[in-house]
Amino acid sequence: MKKILCILMITIGVNHLFAQLSVLTDHLNTVIGVSVDEGGNKWVTDQGTGQNDGQVIVVSKTGKKSVAFNHLPSKISEEGDAISAWKVIHMSYGRKALLMGGNGHLGTDYGKLVFFDLAGFVPGTSAPKTMADSTHSYDIQAFGRVVSGKDDSDPFSAVQDEDGNWFIADAAADAIIRISRNGKNRSVLAKFNGIPNPTPIGGPFIDVVPTGIIALPNYGGFLVTTLTGFPFLNGLASIYKVDRDGTVTPYLKGLTLLTDIAMDQDKTIYVNQFGKFSLPNGFVFGSGQVIRIRDHHIIDTIARGYGPGPGLAVFQGRKLYVTSLFTGEMLGMDIPIATQSASSSLIGQLETRESAFSKSLSLSTYPNPVSDLLQVAWNRQLESGEAQLQITDLNGRSIWQQNNVNVADGSKRINVSAFVPGSYIFTLNTKSGSSNQKFNVVR
Repeated sequence: MKKILCILMITIGVNHLFAQLSVLTDHLNTVIGVSVDEGGNKWVTDQGTGQNDGQVIVVSKTGKKSVAFNHLPSKISEEGDAISAWKVIHMSYGRKALLMGGNGHLGTDYGKLVFFDLAGFVPGTSAPKTMADSTHSYDIQAFGRVVSGKDDSDPFSAVQDEDGNWFIADAAADAIIRISRNGKNRSVLAKFNGIPNPTPIGGPFIDVVPTGIIALPNYGGFLVTTLTGFPFLNGLASIYKVDRDGTVTPYLKGLTLLTDIAMDQDKTIYVNQFGKFSLPNGFVFGSGQVIRIRDHHIIDTIARGYGPGPGLAVFQGRKLYVTSLFTGEMLGMDIPIATQSASSSLIGQLETRESAFSKSLSLSTYPNPVSDLLQVAWNRQLESGEAQLQITDLNGRSIWQQNNVNVADGSKRINVSAFVPGSYIFTLNTKSGSSNQKFNVVR
């Protein structure tokens, strides 16, 4: 089984505001997914320790914690991961769907959508549910194992369309599987081909690994996030648009290890960066991020410094929730006002401002690629004042910065000989706005 758990951020004149993430529940074993019901209650899946001790914890708006599901199937996979329920999916009339990960090699309870009638269920008062309380289930893994061509399946997320049909991101089959509303018909909506591996580590191709999926309104198709497999390289993950006829096109490239996606009522997209990976140390502690996107463009990063963590949920465009795998926590925060569900008019104002600014500014970086001294030049058609110069990597981390630069200077020479080879963004910030240039460092 493929090991699921084994950005270009260009400033456009918007301040990056980070609210403090608060721990809402902790001391969980293997926390994975989080979802929010219409009442604002958070449903957190804990995959347990492999001893059939998976559970779902509900955290109410007041912070009260209770168990909604317990004694869920939980086993340790060949890769050493605890496998149980990935996520709770909320349906109409109090119904819930529990997406069980894994496949039939682990047992008959894995790789399924399992349905429950929770009408009248009161978290903290009603007795927790078990698999014995399910009304019915849809087997996904049997079809997924055939689709994969390698007898492997791992349903990771699922969503319904307006007609009640189910669409499942199968992370091991690298496919989106469609199941009819009555569960009788299964088909492949889309299949993702591997990416050529640019490194000598691992095989010749890197698995795409679809993870999160959301349905766009009015039969607009789907957006799918990808994790990308070993060696888990930065910048290879993408968001894909999958049309109703199965056509796959890139929505946004250049991201890293995405595991979940959410959309608010204003059609603002939020994606979860699971973390960053490096050899020989593995996943970097605290390298999770939540990135906000609108109209194929990154707007900003609204949370960072947690995880690695796979789960993400947004409630009414005001509240954000994430999970942190290694620390066994679910965390939450208010989405900062300055970055909260930006309206199309606000985005339009920002784009207009940037466009007008760019017309009055000619910015260049040379040589490109560069190995030692980078020359940055801009025209002098700007009002007098001071500028900030900044270089960031493709994950938004500041590598170099200089403040209080006289705009009239028109140029700057920067020594990049100590930079790690790769791609970087140079940003010129003035009181009129910002402009950017990408450059590459080589040796």
